[in-house]
Amino acid sequence: MVERDLESVRLAVQTSNMRAGDVLMLGSVSGKNRVPIELAIRCREIGVKVVAITSLTYTAQVESLHPSGKKLCDVADVVIDNGAPYGDAACELPGLEVRALPVSGVSAIVIGWMIWEAVIAKMAAAGTPPTVFQSFNRAGGPEFYKKMRDQYEERGY
Repeated sequence: MVERDLESVRLAVQTSNMRAGDVLMLGSVSGKNRVPIELAIRCREIGVKVVAITSLTYTAQVESLHPSGKKLCDVADVVIDNGAPYGDAACELPGLEVRALPVSGVSAIVIGWMIWEAVIAKMAAAGTPPTVFQSFNRAGGPEFYKKMRDQYEERGY
């Protein structure tokens, strides 16, 4: 099972459209699971930069499941700590013997949007603003969507 999982990741990267200079953002709150670690390793081998969103507190308290013994924070180019506690649960609630409500989902959204804002601003400042879609349900939404879709098809971003 382990080797089949890793081989599936290798095949996915080999048959993807990813190429040197691309950036892959991936997340694993514990940073211990073999598939995200293998994905990061294989992407870096082809020159794709890997940005990992993980909890360094959680990672420090678990053992890697990857055959290399490495964790996600060991194989990424950039590591962003999402601040989640060990176990990724934030709240002690009466009547529950374990904490509940994960932190990683909310922090991943906030981190992701902050990164996208910086990328979009940088691209716009360089005179190469990315294609940005707005709500299809606004007045003129379908027409704007078609215009942006055509732009994306022409430019590739």
